[in-house]
Amino acid sequence: MNSSSKDISLQLVAATIRKHGWQLALCAVASGLVVFLFMLSIPDYFRSDEIVGYEEESSTIAEGLRQVGLSMGFDTGRQSPNTDAFFPPHYILLLESQVFLAQMLKTTICTEEGDSMTYYAYLRDNQQTTWWQTLYNRVSGWGSEPASDDIFDVDPTHLTPSQEVIFELAAERILCQANTKKNLVTVSVIDRDPYVCATMAAAVCRGIRDFVEEYRRQKMSEQILFYDRLVQQATDKYLAARRAFEDYAQPRSWASKPSSYTWSNHLRLRMMQEQTTLHALRSHYDYSVSRLSEPTSLFAPVQQASIPVEPRGPRRLTSALLTSLLSLIVVLLYFLREPLIQQLK
Repeated sequence: MNSSSKDISLQLVAATIRKHGWQLALCAVASGLVVFLFMLSIPDYFRSDEIVGYEEESSTIAEGLRQVGLSMGFDTGRQSPNTDAFFPPHYILLLESQVFLAQMLKTTICTEEGDSMTYYAYLRDNQQTTWWQTLYNRVSGWGSEPASDDIFDVDPTHLTPSQEVIFELAAERILCQANTKKNLVTVSVIDRDPYVCATMAAAVCRGIRDFVEEYRRQKMSEQILFYDRLVQQATDKYLAARRAFEDYAQPRSWASKPSSYTWSNHLRLRMMQEQTTLHALRSHYDYSVSRLSEPTSLFAPVQQASIPVEPRGPRRLTSALLTSLLSLIVVLLYFLREPLIQQLK
């Protein structure tokens, strides 16, 4: 019974294909051709990646105060492995900042044809978009008022609709990934021009590095001021403890009493404790000053941006073949709907 049903079904499918073969072929070819032409309007693009390794910075203040506390006989707690307020995953949010994008749009790039311009002017005047993107840009405000001819005249906090479209386009072209396990940051730039990809990938990575290093320099300057105040306070306490010990240690008539000997030891230990604290704070102050004047970079290049050779783009032929196969199945099921219903009854 089952074998006869399968034979009947296969015969039914074969008969339907013979009867409506030209219709099935026409639908498959037409759908595949439409999808292929639709995918042709999507331009190919290049992608350039630059990978850098970053150095996590522990807090000098936290470790310094912990060492001072240990010298006094108590522990202030376990040191955090990274106390930066600006973590590598935040680099992605940095690239979405209009102020940072404004700095990147000022980068001078050279196209494959040899034209030199700012990245802002390039995105404004040299972009090949699909027809639906062009329609969306016109509806959303692109062209309602001309964009500024110079990026240096653009206020990133007060963008016009046409300028906002350029900034959004830049944010879509510039990508960033942070691998916190391997301490790697990958900056990728997508564009139709391979030279622009490589130039902007290096520029964006350099911009992130400068931003983070400036943040850490400001942080280290605040740490130096903080330690300077602590050193001044520790110096005053040490001088006061030393004066108290020296005054008490002068020859007195009751100096041979046990109580006076105990109090003298107490003052001497207090003076030595204040001296140890002062030396610890001074060492951390000197360390912070040396770190501020240190010229070494916090980012090590792992893979520099290079000019890509092979373009990337949608798989047009594969998409057309899959669409043709899907449309063939759908149309065949449409022609088989009535015979299948009768067979099931």
